[in-house]
Amino acid sequence: MCGIAGYRSGQVVGVDVLERMVSALSHRGPDSAGFHRTAGYGAGMRRLSINDLITGDQPLLNEDKSIVLFYNGEIYNYANLRHQLEQKGHGFRTRSDGEVICHLYEEYGEELFERLDGMFAVALWSERERKLILARDLPGEKPLYYTQLSATEVAFASEIKSLVQFPNLNLALNEQALWDLPTFLWIPEPATVYRSIVALPRGHMLIVDDRGLRQRSYPNRWLGAPAIISDAEAIAETRRVVTEAIQTRLLSDVPVGSFLSGGLDSSIVTRMASGMVFSSHSTPK
Repeated sequence: MCGIAGYRSGQVVGVDVLERMVSALSHRGPDSAGFHRTAGYGAGMRRLSINDLITGDQPLLNEDKSIVLFYNGEIYNYANLRHQLEQKGHGFRTRSDGEVICHLYEEYGEELFERLDGMFAVALWSERERKLILARDLPGEKPLYYTQLSATEVAFASEIKSLVQFPNLNLALNEQALWDLPTFLWIPEPATVYRSIVALPRGHMLIVDDRGLRQRSYPNRWLGAPAIISDAEAIAETRRVVTEAIQTRLLSDVPVGSFLSGGLDSSIVTRMASGMVFSSHSTPK
C-alpha cells in the first residue's frame, strides 16, 4: 500500500516534523522508511515491499540524483517504458517500477504522466528547478492530500492524519463536509473535513515552484474516437483488454491473492489470474 508525505516550505521545519508525518503512515508500509531533506524541501515514505524487495527502497533517483521521487503505487507498463528509456541511454539503479518516472521526467518533463499505465500518487522533486510536482492517477486509486501554506509552499500526504502533523495548520472544520458525510456516507472530493486540506483530483498534477502553485489535468491516454465494430470484434477486444489488465496486475515479487466475493467480476478475475499463475509455474512435459 505504502504512504508518502512531505513539504515544500521556506520556513525552518524541524526534523521531527517529517518523522511524525511519516510515522503516522506506518500502517501503510511496515517494511521500511525512507527520507530526503534539502533546502526548502523534505519528504519521506513508508514502504510495503511488493516489487524489487532488495533495492527498491525509496527515494528513487535519476543518474545525477537531481530528480528525487517518492511514490505510492504500481506502474503496469514499466517494462516497456524502461526498455525505451534504456534505448535512449538512461541508466537504472534498481528493478523498481517507479524508477522509470525519474527518467521519464528527464525526457518529457510534466508530460510524463500521460505515458503511465498504473495507479500512483507521486511526489517528484527537481533539485535544479526547485520544483515539486504532485500527481495522481487517472482513476484516483491512490490518495493524495495537500494544504497550501503560502503562495509557494505546500505540505502533502497520503492521509490526512499524516498531514495534520505539520505545525500551525488552520484546522477549521468544513461545515459542508459535515453535512455531506451523513448524506453520501463519504465526503466528495476534493473537499475534506478541514477547509484548508483538499484532495488532489484524480488525473491531475500540482506544480509548486517559486512562481507559485499551478494545478492542471493531464491527457487520458485511454480516450480516443469511438470505433464502430461488430459484436464478435467487441467480444474479442473485451477479452484482450481484460486479459492484459489482469496480467499486468500480477506484477509482484511476493505472493498475490484475490478478493473473491462470488460475483461475476471477481470470479472472472480470479479464474483468469489463477490460470496465468499456474501456467507460469508449470513445467512443460
